[in-house]
Amino acid sequence: MVNIRLEQSFDTDAQWEIIDMMGRILGNGVFAAEQIEQRIPVNTLSEGVYVFRLTDGQKVITQQFRK
Repeated sequence: MVNIRLEQSFDTDAQWEIIDMMGRILGNGVFAAEQIEQRIPVNTLSEGVYVFRLTDGQKVITQQFRK
């Protein structure tokens, strides 16, 4: 699992994506408005480096992680 914790919630629902180093989107979902924490399963991902991207259409947050 990847634990995502925001310092501040979004005002609207935000879309999240997990992207590999080749730019392929391997997972996606919704981060509900007013939510600041979410656990995302990554058990289907191979070992490697990925980018977590979260956007509400105006703000974009990215974070690299390793599995």
